[in-house]
Amino acid sequence: MKNFSRKFILIEMVISFFLFAVLSSMFVMVTQKKQELLSTTKTHLIAVQTAESKLEEIRSVPFEKILSLHKTFFDVPGLKSASLQPPGYILVEAESPKLLKIQVKIFWSLTSQNPSAFYSLVTWVGEGGLFYAPQ
Repeated sequence: MKNFSRKFILIEMVISFFLFAVLSSMFVMVTQKKQELLSTTKTHLIAVQTAESKLEEIRSVPFEKILSLHKTFFDVPGLKSASLQPPGYILVEAESPKLLKIQVKIFWSLTSQNPSAFYSLVTWVGEGGLFYAPQ
C-alpha cells in the first residue's frame, strides 16, 4: 500500500508540472500577442495622424500648386519604411479642371509574418479651396 501511495504522489506531481507548463506557455503567448497588437495599433495611429496632418498642409497650398505635389514622397517619424523610399506618398489626380483628387498613402513594415501594411486617405479639393469629404 505504501508503494502505491508514492506512485500516486509522483503521478500527481508530473500532472501538476505539466499543467503548470501548459498554462505558463499560454500566458507567454497571450502576452506576446498583446504586445504585437499594441505595437500595430500605435503604428496605425501614427499613420492616420500623419496622413491627416499632411492633408492639412496641402489645404494651405494654393489650388494651382497642388498638382505639383503629385508623386511626392515624405518621411513619417516613428515608422519603418517598407521600401527604400520614405513611407509617405502623395498622389494628385485632376478629376476635372476645377476638381483635384488627393490621396495620401503611408506604407510601413510590420513583422516578418506580415511584412508591410499601408494606410490611405483620399479627399477632393475644388478650385475655391473647398475640401470634399471622402465617400
